[in-house]
Amino acid sequence: MDQLLADGKADAMGPFEGSPVRYMNRWWRQTEQGWVALDETATSQLDQQAERYQAATETGSRRQRTPDAGDAGATPR
Repeated sequence: MDQLLADGKADAMGPFEGSPVRYMNRWWRQTEQGWVALDETATSQLDQQAERYQAATETGSRRQRTPDAGDAGATPR
């Protein structure tokens, strides 16, 4: 799975330890025995969580790059 992530063929939900990975239209999680594909219900739920996570992290990135209104010429945070 590490190679698939490196090759861009799989996507981690986020840059954190234990992040689930999406590969071949399924979410996977790492266990002591190796990578395990999650069932359709869990995959559907993680798809929703991934959308929320992506929206939240994009909003946070925009806040860091965009100066506050009224702070013309301010350095982005």
